[in-house]
Amino acid sequence: MKVEAYQIKGWNTDVAGVVMSENDDWILINEIPVDYQVDGFTLINKAFVKKRYTKKFEKRIAKVLSLKKYKAPKVKGFKFGKIADMLLWIENKYGFFQFQDDLEESLEIGVIDIIKKNNLSLLFLKQNGKFDWKYVYEYKLDKIRKITFDSNYLQSLKLLAEDV
Repeated sequence: MKVEAYQIKGWNTDVAGVVMSENDDWILINEIPVDYQVDGFTLINKAFVKKRYTKKFEKRIAKVLSLKKYKAPKVKGFKFGKIADMLLWIENKYGFFQFQDDLEESLEIGVIDIIKKNNLSLLFLKQNGKFDWKYVYEYKLDKIRKITFDSNYLQSLKLLAEDV
């Protein structure tokens, strides 16, 4: 088991997780948002990784997870590919996704309205589990640094959305 942290260009807070898989462009991790809690899956765009490291703290996390007999879950059916294809796969399997671009503090959650070339139109999911039908938000695919799916928070939003 390998626990790494990633310093993302333009962000103040690093991202950490258990490395599950990677290709030339992306790293798939089982994210560790706080200390020893593993929560959801995250794709990190390597184009925006300033530094990746395993220091004393990450080694301690790995030790704790090992003592807890943690086994990284499989993401069945996932394949690296073009960002649009990966977002579509995540949406089809998990209902929606969360991503972050150059604005670290801005977490965008929703479903794809339209993808045209490098532009993603997103139907935004609000924290009450309802979609914001008034607006469709536009983003540049090549600015996306981090994509998260199947986290506890996103599972909770899915339950709310299904209950509406």
